[in-house]
Amino acid sequence: IKPEDNGRVFSCMTVIGVASAGAELGTMTSSRRIGYDGVKRGLQKVISYLIKPCAMKESSVDGRREVPDRTAFTRTPWSANQKKFVTYRVVCAIFTLSILIWSVPTDSNRWITFYSNWMYATLTLHYCYSAAVCLQEYRRTGRHDGPSERTLRIGWMIYDMAMATSLLVSAEYWLSPWPVTIGLRSILRHALNSVMVVIDVLVCGLPSRLDRIVYPVLHGFSYDVFVVIYWLGGFRGYDGKQYIYSFMDLNTVPLQATVIMIGNTFLVMPVFHIFVCVLYRTRLKMLKGYKNKNDSDPVKETSLQPLDKDMVNNNENFTI
Repeated sequence: IKPEDNGRVFSCMTVIGVASAGAELGTMTSSRRIGYDGVKRGLQKVISYLIKPCAMKESSVDGRREVPDRTAFTRTPWSANQKKFVTYRVVCAIFTLSILIWSVPTDSNRWITFYSNWMYATLTLHYCYSAAVCLQEYRRTGRHDGPSERTLRIGWMIYDMAMATSLLVSAEYWLSPWPVTIGLRSILRHALNSVMVVIDVLVCGLPSRLDRIVYPVLHGFSYDVFVVIYWLGGFRGYDGKQYIYSFMDLNTVPLQATVIMIGNTFLVMPVFHIFVCVLYRTRLKMLKGYKNKNDSDPVKETSLQPLDKDMVNNNENFTI
């Protein structure tokens, strides 16, 4: 290489080095972008899995997607007089809210630590939210299309959580091998709540579906996470020990506590959600029999008009 060519060679080597560095940087950026895209797609799948059961559409028998009657979420299919159903919603909301407020000072500053309170707060939220929506729709004269889709999605999700968790807490409270307290508070929050749930499933027009099991499971899993955080934070219970429930002490019986939390959330909770779906199917069969009985008695049907036939037909299209 001639001396006068040294500058050219140096320039070429510099260009090649910069190009190589740029290519390497581009490869790293592309790899990061692929990684970010993968994480983004994963999050989108998780979100879609949580939202899909809450879609306002159902699969019909012939495979088409049909939108159900939105009034099924704010009316009862048992009577054309919706004033009674609205009154029922308001009374349940006032009653559960009163019990919830009463329970706060009795459980001191550890009210939030007990799953019974989580359950009853969710049940109260369901009744209060439903009462507000029903009242709003009842006051809208001349409109029968029902509330907005977003409003129904929120109410439907709360409903799924409240029904299954209420039945689970009641069953585990009274069938638990550990000693329980029997009194007015226990009866109101661990017995009457399940009676109200059964009545609500049979009376209201809300459908229940098996694929919506994700919501009560998510409710239970959230409490499991709370228990672990409570333990890791070193917080103390009533007796000054580092647990909320003695049978879920992660210090002394970690295996038992883990089995109880996982089994309760992913095995027992789905059983009670299935029971709610069975109650829903029972409601449809009862409505069908009631409809057939009224169709066979035109005089009674004309005088009372107790049944919203359109809602019954739309409910029969729902699947669990």
